[in-house]
Amino acid sequence: MLENLLLLIRSYFMFDFVFGGKRKIELIRELLEQRMRDVGFDDMEYRLKVKELSNMQLIGTPEGDIVTIIGTVIKLQKKGLIIKDIIESIEDHRKILGQDRNELLNILKIASGPAHEAGGAIPMYCWYRLTIEKPPGIMTEEQFQNAFMQAAEELMK
Repeated sequence: MLENLLLLIRSYFMFDFVFGGKRKIELIRELLEQRMRDVGFDDMEYRLKVKELSNMQLIGTPEGDIVTIIGTVIKLQKKGLIIKDIIESIEDHRKILGQDRNELLNILKIASGPAHEAGGAIPMYCWYRLTIEKPPGIMTEEQFQNAFMQAAEELMK
């Protein structure tokens, strides 16, 4: 079953970026620009450099991770999958980049709880992946919270 979920996630990811991925790329770009302004890079030259980043470079940013994870969760929930199974599937794909098994188990415990609490596992999982995959300090918790809320709001439209 886990292999089927992983295949489903991969197919959604590829399908989404081929058909309709422009919206996600623009969201990632906007979130990145907001973070850059937040840390003091607000000149025109820097904004132009952000605009010139390739899609693959954008997907590799913290904002790209956030948008990709949230988008995957939303799409798979619409297919009837539960948050715990979705997170396990995403983790199976991303664990090659590193893993903290204890932290993951804490997140999965929350994801296994009542529906009104399980949703709290999604931002926890995103932050967990960022702390594993990205250099320390690349994004503050406040910047993460802002990006997560904006991305979730936009992707749920």
